[in-house]
Amino acid sequence: MTLAEWHQWRRKSPRDITGVKPGCADITVVTYIYGGADYIDGHFYEIENALRETWHYFGFLKTVVVTNEETPAIQKFRETFGEWVRVDICSSLIGGDLYAYSRDCILHLHERFDTPYMLFIHPDGFPLRSGIEGFVGKYDYIGAPWPEGKDDWIGKLLLSQKVFVGNGGFSLRSHAICEAAAHWYKRGFKLIPDIFLMYEDYFFTRVLTKYVPSYRRRFNIAPPAEAAKFALEQFETMPVATPLGFHSAQAFERLSSSVDT
Repeated sequence: MTLAEWHQWRRKSPRDITGVKPGCADITVVTYIYGGADYIDGHFYEIENALRETWHYFGFLKTVVVTNEETPAIQKFRETFGEWVRVDICSSLIGGDLYAYSRDCILHLHERFDTPYMLFIHPDGFPLRSGIEGFVGKYDYIGAPWPEGKDDWIGKLLLSQKVFVGNGGFSLRSHAICEAAAHWYKRGFKLIPDIFLMYEDYFFTRVLTKYVPSYRRRFNIAPPAEAAKFALEQFETMPVATPLGFHSAQAFERLSSSVDT
């Protein structure tokens, strides 16, 4: 089953979350959807699917939906799960603009939650099993590892340190590291143009660890072996055990035999 097929199936048969209890109070879930109103309403079911999976496996968690416009689909969802869901409007988000998204994540993510940790989920990045508690408190940042050798020559030149963990699509981050990323962006990186180094996950895990020694010493980013237990995005061989979650349609399809339907 492809991820697109799964989303369509779940659209017709939503995950039943009746009886789900509150989950870890230290985590807030954050997700983004932005663009034109028609796009948002046409795709919000994918966000809802991912959130229902998250709540099914982790229990109800405080959740923030960041969008440029609260459309009828978002409003209906908020009204249904109002106890758990808050909607943040960000007018600077532009449909298809990953740099606008990244700037908001870098500058304002820490303002969007008040718990010790936040969990990013996306339509192509959400949990496959329970067990989030086993990762809380261990690291300031954990996301799927990136394969070595992914960088182009510019990346190899500018990011010579070997940090290969940090895919942001399904990631767990401390409030402290989110605050620090915003601080350092405003202090020393805000004039850098829109290049891949400013993708928010690269900025958190590779740019700041390279160029800000105090950030590198203070924050604990998960090692690749541990990160692979948390999530996978690109991988050559099947893992021995199902990771906590995934990010990418390809990862979902390879791991789909582990999906609880």
